[in-house]
Amino acid sequence: MIYKSYAKVNIFLDVVSVYKNGYHGIKSIFLETDLFDTLDYSINETKTIEVTDKENNLPVDNLLTKAYQAYYRFSNRPKIGIHIDINKKIPIGGGMGGGSSNAAAILKILNKQNKNEFSKKELIKIAKTIGADVPYFIQSKTQKVFGYGELLSPIKTPMTHLNAIIVIPDEKVPTSDAYKYLDEMKLSCESYSSKKMFNNMVTGIQSNNIPLIIHSLYNKFEIPIFKQCPALFNIKNEMLKTGLDAVLMSGSGSTMMGFAINNEKINKSIDILKGKGYKIQAVSFRF
Repeated sequence: MIYKSYAKVNIFLDVVSVYKNGYHGIKSIFLETDLFDTLDYSINETKTIEVTDKENNLPVDNLLTKAYQAYYRFSNRPKIGIHIDINKKIPIGGGMGGGSSNAAAILKILNKQNKNEFSKKELIKIAKTIGADVPYFIQSKTQKVFGYGELLSPIKTPMTHLNAIIVIPDEKVPTSDAYKYLDEMKLSCESYSSKKMFNNMVTGIQSNNIPLIIHSLYNKFEIPIFKQCPALFNIKNEMLKTGLDAVLMSGSGSTMMGFAINNEKINKSIDILKGKGYKIQAVSFRF
């Protein structure tokens, strides 16, 4: 059986606090993209999970295994054996939540096999124990995200499209390093301007005001990440030179997103950037 595990992007990401336990509080807006990993799964009698990856792109310590283990820490049902053959298309370490999406997929698959023993709210509770972005992928679509990433609030929108591309750099940014760089620059607090931009972004999404959305794109991680990795800053500038209306890094990096009001600019940018050897593709969003 086939399950599509979709990626997300952050079109707004602020880090607004640091908790006593060292975790960071975020204020973000996630969109679900049409880019996905394919999980080809089958149920068996092994009472364990086995994951194969033809491209050998999957870390040994992956979130699929963690999700399987987490599910059965909460479930009283007998363990179901499952084999997953995964085809990775979401960039690893790119800030698009590929591992978290895969983890949420495992929770949903196991729950379906167990005749929905857990409600969506209960699945989110399990997801919180796996990783900060996993709860989002239980809900997906367009969400305001708070806390560690576990507090979700859907945004109702009439939007059907938003023109965008992604560039996948060779440079990878571990999430732990991104937060370390942020803390070193003492940036873990909310400013008046970022609060205003967040409200404008929500208004733009609710009213299908694409120019307002593009004007309100924000990612606090760009400041420390670009300082530590100038190559990503250079990629952003190269993308802007093609005529895109805005470029933003997704999550803690390193995938770069380009936005434009019309498809002509998107197509022009794709041609130019492909000619320069960048890994690039157009993306759509699942509102």
